[in-house]
Amino acid sequence: MRDIEAVPEAEFARNLRRARRKFELMRRLGADTVLVCSSVSPQAVDDDALAAEQLSRLADLARESGVRVAYEALAWGRHVSTYDHAWRIVESAGHPALGTCLDSFHILSRGSDPKGIEDIPGEKIFFLQLADAPLLAMDVLQWSRHYRCFPGQGGFDVAGLLRHVLRTGYDGPLSLEVFNDVFRQAEAGPTAVDARRSLLVLQEAVGRAPLPEPVVPTGVAFAELVTPDAEPLSALLGALGFTRTARHRGKPVDLWEQGNARILVNTGPAVRRDGTRLAAIGLESPDPAGAARRAEALLAPVLPRRRAAEDAPLDAVAAPDGTELFFCATDRPGLHGWRADFESVGRDSPPGGRAGFEGDGRETLADRRAERDGVGRETLADWRAERDGVGRETLADRRAERDGVGRGTLADRRAERDGVGRETLADRRAERDGVGRETLADRRAERDGVGRGPCPTDRRASRGAAGNPSPPTSSASTTSPSPSPGTTSTRPPSSTAGCSGCTARRAWTSPTLTG
Repeated sequence: MRDIEAVPEAEFARNLRRARRKFELMRRLGADTVLVCSSVSPQAVDDDALAAEQLSRLADLARESGVRVAYEALAWGRHVSTYDHAWRIVESAGHPALGTCLDSFHILSRGSDPKGIEDIPGEKIFFLQLADAPLLAMDVLQWSRHYRCFPGQGGFDVAGLLRHVLRTGYDGPLSLEVFNDVFRQAEAGPTAVDARRSLLVLQEAVGRAPLPEPVVPTGVAFAELVTPDAEPLSALLGALGFTRTARHRGKPVDLWEQGNARILVNTGPAVRRDGTRLAAIGLESPDPAGAARRAEALLAPVLPRRRAAEDAPLDAVAAPDGTELFFCATDRPGLHGWRADFESVGRDSPPGGRAGFEGDGRETLADRRAERDGVGRETLADWRAERDGVGRETLADRRAERDGVGRGTLADRRAERDGVGRETLADRRAERDGVGRETLADRRAERDGVGRGPCPTDRRASRGAAGNPSPPTSSASTTSPSPSPGTTSTRPPSSTAGCSGCTARRAWTSPTLTG
């Protein structure tokens, strides 16, 4: 309740009517203490005796409903702004249902010496409110309403104030009163956990809550970045002077180093859609297990992780923003070192990708992109065969086979490449496309001299007469216009024709035949 005391009688009568309704509601709710802040009303007068008398009458009314009144000095109160002044008024009233409320912000923000708290009997301290704050030079009201934080997060000696309070014999609750714009916008759950953690640390500081001993980190072991694309990140790290020195033996993680600076690049499938971001920080610790125990005692449980039997036992907790914090040791005798999980790599070994870490050399990130995006419509098997020389066919062979370029088959190309049957790709194309209308058997006989019988033109004429005869055409009678100088003839010139057409065919295949 506000603006209760040291006011004209008519105003105080209205205040009592307001208080009666509030006390009835508190009795129904089971609330037993009401905080009454020192008045900021312009009607308030600087009269401690009047303030004590009116507060005593308020306490009479409160006791009828089983309620106690805790009088608190606001740092910006009109006439009462310090805890010792508020206590003098309470002590003067001498009412059993009237005590004081101490607020660490109101005391420490004004630079008051908290040692005087020990002069207050513990049973007259009805309530204790705790808050820290950064040390700012600003209006105290705005400072209080917007910049308070949890104990240990600001610049006040909250633990020292609490020690003075506990020496009075106070055994009531430690209450947090924190006004903070960031906390108002944050999720309530994590904020509440952070608040509880601050009280645990505060109690430890004053010797009231035993916790595992702190383990102070001695440095940063590594920073871990996750990325769906290792190539641009690798280029950036290389430009910054980092060298890729090792890879995890079972996970898609690269180790990059520059002196004592270490960066892990993780390309695991679970992070492929999140972009490049900081995922973890490794804290160098002289006792990683002890650090994990303390973290759990401070409400930061160790995160579950999948780990192979041979992996180093690294424990991690989550920071408020989700970043994982690992407690680890680097080359410390007697401790499991995280670097033992990594194997050295050569400079030419490709970064990124699980297959690269398994050492099978089979696929790169470019391979997976081509497979995923359908670039060129080739499959991962095509890329692997081209890269590894499996079957000795080239990517051009597979593309021609796939896209129907030249309409040849992979078997044709393999035969041409490997010399099987000694036929050439030109032979197969001629057979397939009907160029010259001779068969592959004709060409083979022509090439190999098998049987040394009639030439292919004679055999073709014989074959046509036996099957579906057609008027014979003598290549000697074939004529065509002379091609223009500098152009390639599109038909065999008559000057090259022979009785069998063989000479014409040879001239036909000449790439430089011109007029």
